[in-house]
Amino acid sequence: MAQDTIILGAGASRQFGFPLGKTLHTDILAATEQLERYASDHKNIGLPPTGAHNARQFCEEGIVALASYLASPLARDFYVSDVQRKRGAQAIVDFGKDLHRATHDSVDRFIGDNPSHQFIGKILLCHQILLQMYEYRDGVYFRKNFASREFTGRRNWYNLLINHIRSEYLKKKINIVTFNYDLSLDVTLEQCLNATERHRDVNFSEFVDIFHVNGAPSEAPAKLTDVGQYLMRSAQRLHLVDEAASSQIQAMRDAVRERIRGSARVYIMGFHFDGSNVESVGLREGGDKTRFFCLNFDGHRGVHIEAQNLGLASGAIWAGTVAQPFFIDEALDKGFLRL
Repeated sequence: MAQDTIILGAGASRQFGFPLGKTLHTDILAATEQLERYASDHKNIGLPPTGAHNARQFCEEGIVALASYLASPLARDFYVSDVQRKRGAQAIVDFGKDLHRATHDSVDRFIGDNPSHQFIGKILLCHQILLQMYEYRDGVYFRKNFASREFTGRRNWYNLLINHIRSEYLKKKINIVTFNYDLSLDVTLEQCLNATERHRDVNFSEFVDIFHVNGAPSEAPAKLTDVGQYLMRSAQRLHLVDEAASSQIQAMRDAVRERIRGSARVYIMGFHFDGSNVESVGLREGGDKTRFFCLNFDGHRGVHIEAQNLGLASGAIWAGTVAQPFFIDEALDKGFLRL
């Protein structure tokens, strides 16, 4: 069966409320500074107690709730050393101070160059990214519905992708390679691909594969009451830029290389061409690049240069501008996935 491959970076999840690198950096710094102020103002009281039903606490207290969970017996089994456990909230504060002084362009890069911060860093990433899959109501975090026809005022491009997948049913296999940690696309595909009478009994898993090549949570439960446990479990599954890949992650990346080599078309969306990510799935490997196409959301010059360096022709790069961005839903509507 013929194959197409779609490669997604952080920009692909932007419409659904997930932060880009700059925002992630800013938000984590703000959270660690908030915890430092709290610790200073409550020296004689300490952190509030945390139980297994902590959704309300995470909603109302944010980073303080996370620090409290890390200091509680509930987190004991997740630590890889007693040193980490004893440092507790101070480890989050120290992470923020070092991140503030760092010159790195991304939090992932900072953690990679500072292995002592890896444990806390992954948890902070999960706290800032994965909770965006949920909304808090009445003491519980409920998973958002990412299948609405419009999302944040625009046509939901997940819906358009689903329509494309259905139109290609039995014609070709579609590989979706994502560098994102969230599972918003996964749950939307699961909910919607079979949501028609005609396709109710179709086993789409036979020709649609999703690869989270930097890791992802094992699941996105419909609701969360123990938020702390979910974040800790998810953090164990994250693989950062330049981190030595586990055998499982490496096997997945090797499989992705094979899929890309065997694809008739490769479509790249929301991807900033980080060097390590490019190498991890073999985008620099030889071969015919006339089958590669790239969407450059805001006409970023660096993205354009990197795409050309990979061998893409200028005509294969669909670009917007800062003043007039080229959104993914517009590109799909104009036939980007049919080039």
